[in-house]
Amino acid sequence: MRRTLLGISQTELAGRVGLTFQQVQKYERGANQLAASRLFHFSQALEVPIDYFFEEASLSAPPSGQDNADERDNKITRRETLELARAFQSIASDTVRRDLITLVENIVKSLTPRSAG
Repeated sequence: MRRTLLGISQTELAGRVGLTFQQVQKYERGANQLAASRLFHFSQALEVPIDYFFEEASLSAPPSGQDNADERDNKITRRETLELARAFQSIASDTVRRDLITLVENIVKSLTPRSAG
């Protein structure tokens, strides 16, 4: 999520931490585990404190058979949401940002079914 918000490609991040982009891809998917030293390198490359990676951590394990499907489905962490947020932050004009918010809100209202009443 942090990599996407910064607009850094997997290849660029891999170069910063001395890995191949395939290794970064496996870490992001959770196919490979990270050693503490590697996690430290990622925190430096992504300009975050190491505890950033533990903010959402739960002390209890997920129920058996639940492979963090809720986390993958979380709308906030979807790639397009992150890309939209990054693009939105790059808009310098306060007026344009406000107008864009109004436009999106109006689109949502037009797509939301109205209750009869």
